[in-house]
Amino acid sequence: MFSKIILVAAMLAVVSSQSQDLGPCIGNVCPTGYNCVNSRCVSGSSTTCVDKVGPNGVSDCPNVARLCNNSIYYSLMTEQCPKTCGRCTSG
Repeated sequence: MFSKIILVAAMLAVVSSQSQDLGPCIGNVCPTGYNCVNSRCVSGSSTTCVDKVGPNGVSDCPNVARLCNNSIYYSLMTEQCPKTCGRCTSG
């Protein structure tokens, strides 16, 4: 459990360093160009479908793929691990 908390904290640090926080999500909805992550509307999404990497330069997504459909982590996993979670949209 502690390792999950550390992983989520690290992922949030990566999100906050690469994105702009617009404010809180309202009903899990954000304006165009922003995604709801941890109840906040943030920018920084990529047009290519790749999982983000952690501070160590490696994606932890394959190791936490079981969280893709967990309601608590759904938004975070969609933002951080779109390829692993199968949430890529085509063009």
